[in-house]
Amino acid sequence: MQTPESGAERTPAWGVASALRPLPHAGELLAGKYVVARTLGHGGISVVYEAHHVRTGRPFALKWLLPRFAEDPVASARLAREAEVACAIGHPSVVDIYDIATHRDHPFLVMERLSGETLADRLARGPLAFRASLALLLPVLEALDEAHALTIVHRDLKPENLYLTRPRRSVEERIKILDFGVSKYGADADELRLTSSQAVIGTHYYMAPEQKADPTREDGRADIYAIGGVLFEALTGRPPFTGETLPELVYRITREPAPRLRQLVPSAAPALEELVASCLAKDPEERPRTMAELAGWLCDVAERPLADWMCARQDTASMLRGELELLVARARRPDGEGEGDAAAAADTL
Repeated sequence: MQTPESGAERTPAWGVASALRPLPHAGELLAGKYVVARTLGHGGISVVYEAHHVRTGRPFALKWLLPRFAEDPVASARLAREAEVACAIGHPSVVDIYDIATHRDHPFLVMERLSGETLADRLARGPLAFRASLALLLPVLEALDEAHALTIVHRDLKPENLYLTRPRRSVEERIKILDFGVSKYGADADELRLTSSQAVIGTHYYMAPEQKADPTREDGRADIYAIGGVLFEALTGRPPFTGETLPELVYRITREPAPRLRQLVPSAAPALEELVASCLAKDPEERPRTMAELAGWLCDVAERPLADWMCARQDTASMLRGELELLVARARRPDGEGEGDAAAAADTL
């Protein structure tokens, strides 16, 4: 993917002193509770660490503002917004946030520790089939439908913010929505964006035209546009729009029609092509009205009702759990004939 140039990044005046603060290091105790283990990743304004509770040993992910943003009121507001919104939704497909803590006046989030990969990591290995994409995205649509009912708009949906994980002792892969830091909650129309373009450059590929032209028009249909972009990339291996520079990318998103799905995936069903095109419509009125409506239409394209699809996923998980129980039972046979099954059961678990 080609990334538009963002220009040189400058440290704001409020970030000069705080930029001298050291980042946490392995073994350091934060807020008297969390022992830092290792770095998990970096974002535009933060770094995420794996840490363990000093008494229980339970693993957590700690989202720590980079030193130059620690005293920035906008960055701090983004951190608080992320926790507030995630807790308000409370859906299994939204990452759990347990606390906002401070260490030496430095704020950080305490989140569930996820193991797996982002959807961006998965797509880096190649595009997905429609049914595989649908299986991953249906729980996301359900969570976003609940968020929209609470007047919460995510506004930064992209493959990097969708995390594929398999909980311990679970045979079913799950997906989690990350980073509600720039979300819109209720009538609050503040953008809560950093002045540094470096921090938001990755979001432009999936932002709806109205987010750039007239942010006051934003509602849940901006998220539907982003889901359309994510689905397009899942099926084709590339986002709908690219550009050598940011102005070129913005022009294409706001002015040019989205490419047709079947131009890149000729085997795609015409109905799927039309549905993706409707999600990527420039006019929000031409998109599906709700995430629930979009989910229903996607299942219609798959020629299976939504209820049957969800039941099938539950039945598959139950079947796999049953097979695991059988493997374990055979592995415990006293005659030793189940030793091969023991190894298989261990590998599966």
